[in-house]
Amino acid sequence: PCTIATNAPVPRAMGAEILDCTPAGVDLTRAPLPLLIAHDAGSLAVGHVDALAADGSRVTGRARFATSPEAQQILADVKAGIHRSLSVGYQHIGEGVPTDAGTVYRWQPHEVSIVPVPADTGAGFYRSKDHHIATAPTTVNRAGLEADTVDPGTRQSLTDFARDRPGALRHVT
Repeated sequence: PCTIATNAPVPRAMGAEILDCTPAGVDLTRAPLPLLIAHDAGSLAVGHVDALAADGSRVTGRARFATSPEAQQILADVKAGIHRSLSVGYQHIGEGVPTDAGTVYRWQPHEVSIVPVPADTGAGFYRSKDHHIATAPTTVNRAGLEADTVDPGTRQSLTDFARDRPGALRHVT
């Protein structure tokens, strides 16, 4: 589960922008939306977001990841709580309506991206009252650093592709 946008004001050059997250305020006809990395439309999608719904305060959906090794590695990182934030690529529909909080826009999303720093901090994976990821705290044993180094591919049950990549990170537990 994920939230692709909320109606929280987002600072922009022209002032605060508010995306209308009511069913009448967002055009979801392009669903399912491609799931990209950092808005890189030049690369293949790592999945898509379907089951889109607008409830007035946010637009939610369900992220589905591709079967490629890259997509499965990203999914494992999402499940581990490493990648949490999303950003939506969209276009305005018509003119905005100025309010005291900012300008409210009707809009149409065309892609969803996994990003490290979102403009809308309410957008991301597992951002609902009913779904939370459980992550165990990581501890570092400085005395036995070498013995406690765990290959992330092994920890996340990933394919050899993830474990054998040059420069793959090693995690300390």
